Amino acid sequence: MIFDAVEAMATVLTANFAADFTALASAKGVTDLAGPPTFVKRQKAEIFGTLGVTLPAIGIYIVRSVTMAKWQAVRDPRSTGVFDWYARSGNPLLLAQQTELAAEAMLRSVDRLATSGSIFGAGELPDSITIDLTDGYDKSIEPNYDRRAVITFTVYDRDSGL
Repeated sequence: MIFDAVEAMATVLTANFAADFTALASAKGVTDLAGPPTFVKRQKAEIFGTLGVTLPAIGIYIVRSVTMAKWQAVRDPRSTGVFDWYARSGNPLLLAQQTELAAEAMLRSVDRLATSGSIFGAGELPDSITIDLTDGYDKSIEPNYDRRAVITFTVYDRDSGL
């Protein structure tokens, strides 16, 4: 149930993020983009440094799931999925723009999850998606800045079989 949801989320995001990010940047006139992100399943941004992940990076994980007992071999979990963008740069304005575009590109992947196969809905209800952005200043990494965009959304899944 949780494992399968993370895999489906990762498949959709990795297949679409680069094209969405580039198209949004082009449409908004942002020409200097960060390199392609590293996708990290089941890890949040606080862990990226310890893992030595190349930045920018996007964590893909579930933080919570609620469900009921299986009924005729089917369980319908409702989980809280997360796409967690983290990047660093010496240019705080460009980094802020890239982070805002990354948030929008990740939202496009949330929109696609309902057609991904195993997930039948994501972020469907009003206020079921939250976007949190950091301010970008961390004295410990001067002269660089960092930014984070955390997209949290409801994932509707169907667990059957094992």
